[in-house]
Amino acid sequence: MSHLHFYFHDILSGKNPTAVKIINEPPDSKSSSGLFGRTYIMDDALTEGQEPTSKIVGRAQGFYSLAAQNDVALLMVLNFVFIEGVASVFLGGIQFSTT
Repeated sequence: MSHLHFYFHDILSGKNPTAVKIINEPPDSKSSSGLFGRTYIMDDALTEGQEPTSKIVGRAQGFYSLAAQNDVALLMVLNFVFIEGVASVFLGGIQFSTT
């Protein structure tokens, strides 16, 4: 059994953002967060450690959307592309929730 342990760094602002908004939430959204439908596309570094300056071991590439009307939940579709030691892995349709 293999265990993968890495961090991805989602940078939304500055000179070199790694995630950009591609779809806004509807202007008349009645969701409690007001963000339902907002979608980002990403190409984030995967690193060995928590620090962004840690050794890069790959990339997380894909998109994510705020997918709940009355909570904060993300629908994420990602490809994890590793530089060393591990073949490319696809992780699709995983939902992360704050509840």
